[in-house]
Amino acid sequence: MGKVVAIVSQKGGVGKTTTAVNLGASLAALKQKTLIVGHDPQCGVGVSFGIDHKSNGVGLYNFYLGEVPLKATLKPTQMDNLDIIPCNVKTSEEELSFLRIISSNIFILKSNLYQLRNRYDYIIIDCPPTLGTITTASLAAADSFIVPIQLDVFSLNTLGRVIKTAKRIKNSYNSTLKIEGFLLTMVDPQVRLTRKILDETRKNLGNKVFKTIIPRHPSLAEVSQARKPAIFIDVMAIGSRAYLQLAREIIESNQNL
Repeated sequence: MGKVVAIVSQKGGVGKTTTAVNLGASLAALKQKTLIVGHDPQCGVGVSFGIDHKSNGVGLYNFYLGEVPLKATLKPTQMDNLDIIPCNVKTSEEELSFLRIISSNIFILKSNLYQLRNRYDYIIIDCPPTLGTITTASLAAADSFIVPIQLDVFSLNTLGRVIKTAKRIKNSYNSTLKIEGFLLTMVDPQVRLTRKILDETRKNLGNKVFKTIIPRHPSLAEVSQARKPAIFIDVMAIGSRAYLQLAREIIESNQNL
């Protein structure tokens, strides 16, 4: 049965969707059958695979409206072993409806994802940059979660809230929820104090920090413009290799459980 991993952050701009898209593609490249679920109304997952959220295709919003089963929203990609479920919220009114439906039953995603888990080795959920209803439902559905962290004061200051939210959800909705790891993203070793902050972060968070570090690199910035994961653009680029290494680290960690 596949493992469900949510990508969670309260702060935008830390590489959350970039991580969901590129980690998912990297797992697939390593022959892991993978599904990426775009659970963020900003629709970043679909855009990253060239899908216009304003098109007439079905997506996660149609599932929440009860128009189609979740499996009907699956979309293959140009990569073997990789499917996505894009969010297709088009307006602010639809986003409010999206939120109301999830609030009415926090376990809708969990119960329906359960029916897909045997198809995949990993299911990656991209959450919005908030700790509200959608993230709560995502963590209720997940086995574990990854927190992308940018090495700045604002990003680090949100960690306590993320951890408290996860503990609340663990106590209320999902007793088996675990931390998969903290992921250091957009790291620029040429910036002063980066190494000191990096060492302090590892010291404070211990072995829950991934060994893999995601660099600040143009190959990752190109993902949203090229509308495809980094390894589709250049598998040998620094950013691509970093996410492949992260995927290997996660696979190895889960094989040892």
